[in-house]
Amino acid sequence: MVELLVAMSIFLVAVIVGVGVVLAVVNYNKRVQGMTAVMNNLNFALESMSRDIRTGTRYYCGTRTGGNITATRDCTATGNPVLSFTDEDGVGRYNYLSGETLMESTGSYGNNEMPLSGSDIAIDSLIFRVVGSALAGIQQPLVEILLAGHSLESNDDLEESFEIQMTLTQRQFDV
Repeated sequence: MVELLVAMSIFLVAVIVGVGVVLAVVNYNKRVQGMTAVMNNLNFALESMSRDIRTGTRYYCGTRTGGNITATRDCTATGNPVLSFTDEDGVGRYNYLSGETLMESTGSYGNNEMPLSGSDIAIDSLIFRVVGSALAGIQQPLVEILLAGHSLESNDDLEESFEIQMTLTQRQFDV
């Protein structure tokens, strides 16, 4: 009888440890799936934005009031919150942060606004740096994007932070 009780106790301890491991794996899997969805959303937004920037011209870094889309302006020190440029179709585009959402407007600043990031992402900071924007300059235009944020999961334990840096060059030969 004593041997049976000892064997059952050892079996119960093993089952409890096994269930704990399974629950930890399920929790980790939920966390990974949530972060994968967030990163896929963010990847789609940044890929769309970078495609337009690469094929664009007349880059202008400015403030939230935007800038003169026919002018060019570098910004290298701390960066600026708005990047404007002319896309390959000659339409003005503006990328900026509105609250915690990455936004794009076309035509003129603030018109035809469209969120690029989804509701499951909060963008904490967005910085643009532009070098070589002068037309016919000696350097091909280079745009650097620094983005930091976190996922918005319903469970605080599942919230994940991220930082992304992208460097893009203009496709059209400008030198």
